[in-house]
Formats: sequence, structure tokens, C-alpha cells
Amino acid sequence: MTLPEAEKHLQDILTTHYVDDDWQPALNAVMDAEGDSGAAITAVEALAASASNWTGLKIHIPAQSPPQLVTLEDEVASYLSELKSRNRIFDGDPLNFDGGDKAIVAQVRQEIAEKDGDIIKVESDDECEPEPDISPTETLTLCEQLEHACLQYTDINSQVTLDLLKHLRLFRGRLQRSVDLNKKQTKISAFFK
Repeated sequence: MTLPEAEKHLQDILTTHYVDDDWQPALNAVMDAEGDSGAAITAVEALAASASNWTGLKIHIPAQSPPQLVTLEDEVASYLSELKSRNRIFDGDPLNFDGGDKAIVAQVRQEIAEKDGDIIKVESDDECEPEPDISPTETLTLCEQLEHACLQYTDINSQVTLDLLKHLRLFRGRLQRSVDLNKKQTKISAFFK
């Protein structure tokens, strides 16, 4: 690193608190060492020891956040906004998780497994719309249609088709019996109103 680069880094870190005259002895000691890190460390330690003996010396460290901290805070803020958009964070402190570290680790592992395709996410029954019920009469009609299709396409694979036809007829017979047993008898007077 050259002397102008070192001065520039100091100015970037200390901003308005950088005073060139205060830093020249330390910079000159390092530059005079010319690549000998042991000599540079010894020179800087000697300057630090003499500076610590000065009375009235005040070291001002600026309140500016280091760039790494700013970057990290930005990343955390983006993750928090992503979690909020996924409805993973609710009211309260976003850094206070009820389950502690174990809950956080479990949630992250779950999301990684879902992302890798190891786990298939199944929505709960409450979130899914219920499938419409098919009435017994509609089911009987569908069975008849499938029976006709089996008879029409017997040449595809005759054994499979015949097995399907057999099971469809058994199912339709049992369903028809159930429908007949649950029928209500209508009175003749209902037809003469």
C-alpha cells in the first residue's frame, strides 16, 4: 500500500476527524520500515507508548458505522422484509423468536429441504377448497359411461379392460343397492295437489 492510499483510507474512516499532522509520524514510521513488518510494528508501538504518556491527549473515534456493519444491517433488513412478505414474521420484535435458535434452525432446514425438492409442501385442509361432492346418481351415470368406454376399446388391452369393466359393474351394483335402500317412498297424494 502506498502512502497516499494509506492516507486516503484513514480519511475515509476518520472523515472530518482526520488531522494530517497527527498521523504523519505514524505513517512515516511505517513507510521508513520499507516492507519490514517487524520494524514497522516496533516503530508504531514506540509512537503509541509515547502518545499514551502525553497528558490531555484525547482519542476521538467517530460514530460512523463501519462499512461491514452497514452492509450487514442492509442484508438483515432485506431478509426481514422477505420474511414479512412470506408472512413468516408477525407483530412484535422480529429478532425475538419464540422457539429460540432450535426453532430458527428447524425453519431454515425446512425451507432448504423444500427448495431442494426433498419435501413436498402440502397445504392444510382449511386452506384448500373442498372438492364438490358427486351425487350417487351422477356416479351411477359415470360408471355406465366408463362401462361403455371399456366395451368400445376392448382391443387395447383386453384383460385390463375386462377387469376394469368387472370392477365397475360391481361398484355400480353396490352403489345402486345403497341408493335403492335409502330412497324414500312418496305418497300418492303428493302427485295430486
